Amino acid sequence: MFDEILAKARARRDFPALEMAAIMNSRAFIDADEGRHDRALEGFREALGAIRGSLPSDDYRIGRSLYNIASAEEKLGRIDDAFAHAGDALSIMRRRKGSDAATVQQVEDLLRRLTEARGAQR
Repeated sequence: MFDEILAKARARRDFPALEMAAIMNSRAFIDADEGRHDRALEGFREALGAIRGSLPSDDYRIGRSLYNIASAEEKLGRIDDAFAHAGDALSIMRRRKGSDAATVQQVEDLLRRLTEARGAQR
């Protein structure tokens, strides 16, 4: 279903980037839920690419996209990449949402898991 929707959206040059990213993210979340983490990562990266030119670089949605990417990378064992993306996400989200926001806590939890995973790898 999402692939058909994406194909139609891509065919329209005037399709809004934020709406395109929402469709891509929805498909990627389904892929992640079904254990297709490589495909989810691809979708999250695509969604980030769709919005990057339309939003300021420190927009919350950029931070959320980076968090989604980091989460998929964690599942794939790409700890160093995930750590870098989660760090960038945390910086944006703290600035935009404040340190007490639930989404900031999610990123901090991810960074704790990644730190533990890094220690276990060494």
